[in-house]
Amino acid sequence: MPERKTFLNFDSLLKTQGIVSEKDYSVVHDWMDTFLSPQNNQTTDANPDTILKINTLVVEKSGSANNQILTDYLRVALGHLVLHMTQNNFVFKNEYELMKRTFQAYTDKNFGNYCFKTPTT
Repeated sequence: MPERKTFLNFDSLLKTQGIVSEKDYSVVHDWMDTFLSPQNNQTTDANPDTILKINTLVVEKSGSANNQILTDYLRVALGHLVLHMTQNNFVFKNEYELMKRTFQAYTDKNFGNYCFKTPTT
């Protein structure tokens, strides 16, 4: 798993691209670290089922009802997932190459346009 600094650097990239608001998203990485931990036995694929679980996790953990905040959290959480997947599946010479590949995968999946959806029961 990438170091926390790497996740925060990816957050900065999302901020500079206007994908998420300027704020600290450290708590989202705490949620995702727990979500992706081996004890939770979660798949690290960015499939619809995993995305739905992350969407639900965001609403449960955040305590917010603000759709913009929840959307930012979801986009950061999806960035965490893609960064985690990218680092686990490829070897990179440096962090720049990791960030470049991760951002490309994030964009290819259109995650920067994802919006929070209220989970249905």
